[in-house]
Amino acid sequence: NHNLSPWPSLVCRWGPVIEHHTYKTKQRLYISERTDGSAPNTLMICNAEIVKPRVALAEHIAKFHEEVKSAFVKKHKSIPHPGEVNKIREIPQYKQLVVTHTDAPELYLWNVDTQPGCEKLGKGTVPATPDLTLTGHEDNAMFALST
Repeated sequence: NHNLSPWPSLVCRWGPVIEHHTYKTKQRLYISERTDGSAPNTLMICNAEIVKPRVALAEHIAKFHEEVKSAFVKKHKSIPHPGEVNKIREIPQYKQLVVTHTDAPELYLWNVDTQPGCEKLGKGTVPATPDLTLTGHEDNAMFALST
């Protein structure tokens, strides 16, 4: 689980590096949220600031507490997803594209830069429409996004 939402995550995946700085790197992080049905399942796009080795003070590292919300991971946007996200894969050649897989045989392609985010998710929130739906599997495709 993570501290960005009250829901557990089944999947998290590192995305592309967004910025390089002297003491830190900003990198994209994709996280799924699995809900109880009172809100839609979501694909959360986050930005993580990763401090480079030997930069953080020992006093700061010693004060780390895993249940406290990190100031280094910030939610950028949430996309209501049709179904529970079981796998996430990024496309290195196109940094803005992500493919997700659910329990259904379809795969969903998302342009995370152009998809509208939904900050207030509730029972009436409709799942977003993916940019492309990949079909062809007749049964549940357990290994559709295997690497």
